[in-house]
Amino acid sequence: MEPTGTVPDISTAPIWVNDPDATWRDHWMQAVYFPTHPLTLVKGQPVQIHFRHDLLSLWFDLPPPETTNNQPSSSSCSSMGPERPVCECGLHYAWPRTRIAQLQTADYQTSMTRLVDGLSTELKRMALQCVHILTVSDCSLLPIFLSESLGFEFAGHTVRFDHIETSACSSRFLQSVYSQVLTEQRAPTIQLSDSASSWIQTFREHHSVNTVEKQCVFVVAEPFAVAATLPWDAMHFWYAFDEVRVAFPDLDVRLYSPRQLRIWAVLVEFEQLWKIRAPIGSDCEGFNLTAFDRLVQPAMRQTHATVEPQPLWEYAGEARSTPQVIFDVDFATLQSDTQTVRHPQVHLEATNLSETPHKVNGIAFWAEWLMPKLETDPVESGHHWYAPAGPSCSIRSGEQIRWKSTGVQQGVTLFPTALTVSGANPFSIPIDVSFHVACGEFHFEITTSEG
Repeated sequence: MEPTGTVPDISTAPIWVNDPDATWRDHWMQAVYFPTHPLTLVKGQPVQIHFRHDLLSLWFDLPPPETTNNQPSSSSCSSMGPERPVCECGLHYAWPRTRIAQLQTADYQTSMTRLVDGLSTELKRMALQCVHILTVSDCSLLPIFLSESLGFEFAGHTVRFDHIETSACSSRFLQSVYSQVLTEQRAPTIQLSDSASSWIQTFREHHSVNTVEKQCVFVVAEPFAVAATLPWDAMHFWYAFDEVRVAFPDLDVRLYSPRQLRIWAVLVEFEQLWKIRAPIGSDCEGFNLTAFDRLVQPAMRQTHATVEPQPLWEYAGEARSTPQVIFDVDFATLQSDTQTVRHPQVHLEATNLSETPHKVNGIAFWAEWLMPKLETDPVESGHHWYAPAGPSCSIRSGEQIRWKSTGVQQGVTLFPTALTVSGANPFSIPIDVSFHVACGEFHFEITTSEG
């Protein structure tokens, strides 16, 4: 389509197979189609691809290879075609694809196994009573894991399972799943609620005041919220826990997981991502667009959040500092009458500086949750840190950062103008983070002037 041949192709191919001089475009992605049946092929064998579409969708399939004729007839092509792929289980309508992928990761499964094993050990130590395990997580199979592991009776306790699911679509799907599990496996019933207040009302209807003292409620979360946009936005479990303990002051209500939250930050030199917030400048294919920058840049500063979500695994970037904790909170000591939780100011300092100048054009953020586990585990006895949106391996200054690609996205702050750092020009960026308990919002103050 470009007749002169002087403009590099715009391609959706991954960078590792692309021309290094090809034009960069953000949010262009590839697509993967899985055939309904696997095929065994040999070199040189012709393969048919069946393709159909409607007004909004495309779908493909690979039919079994022709054994008698290398060229399929036009009549066979017109009569054959893949059926429209429609989800019949309900899962793919109800849950985000990144969430479904997260459930398959070893990191997630290991963390949930530790949580279930740790709760089992906790119940064995308790005096005999009726235990309610209240899971507060969206799009979660944790209630099934717990019910299958503990059952109706465990270590002399009568166990009841409840699930607060804030997503109506997910709740409809899980209701069918819980009914099927109950029928096929005779597992304990899992009661669904859409909020803490509705669970409290149901609890009051089925339990008298006289029996409250003989019961215990464990609030358990992964945590995950379908409406979360940033890694630390899944704190609705704490508000549910606080609402339950306030509603039943004589009831033994315990927040089992997670125990703490901490937010990490690291200075980054992004290879491409910084361009979505940078001014265009005076030379864009021969055009001076500084007037456009004067219009757009102030508008972005007024309307864009200090920290925005981005899937950082898609964008190459090198660390320019060591990671630091910029905020932490202990849920055991957090009270609803607390107005604001503040963390001492943290300075992110560029490290491994040399005489060769480097750029710092952003800050990456992620969250870690302190989760319980078996105390017999030799590493961090009794607890472990779980970072669903964190790096997939340790971050080292001067090296590429590898991020987890499933679940919630990471947080990022991008600088309109990159900061130059070298051994002769070191600097640090102060960060102040506060959490406003009443509204559940975090506030970030970042000063990016060079020092």
